[in-house]
Amino acid sequence: MNQCVHQCCRCKSYNSYYVINGFKYEKTKSGYCRTKRETVGLHDSCEYFSYKSPNESKCEPLLAARLENILQEISLLRQMIGEDRGDDVRDV
Repeated sequence: MNQCVHQCCRCKSYNSYYVINGFKYEKTKSGYCRTKRETVGLHDSCEYFSYKSPNESKCEPLLAARLENILQEISLLRQMIGEDRGDDVRDV
C-alpha cells in the first residue's frame, strides 16, 4: 500500500478548476499549481508540497500592506496636529 499523503489537493499552491454544469459549478479532477505553473491532477504529488493552513488568508499580504499605509497616514496626521498645537507627539 503505497499511498502518498502529500496530494496536490492538500497543497497551498493548488487551485481547483471548476466547470459550469447547468446552474451550478462543479469541481474537476485537476487544477493549477502556482509553484510549478502548470495543470496538475487532484491526487498528484511533487517535491514542492506545502500544507494548507486553515488560518491562512489569501488576502493577508494585501491587508497587511493596506494597514501599514493607514498607520503611516495616522502617524503623519498626528505629527501635523502636534505641530499645530506645539506639542511633542511621538510615533506609535
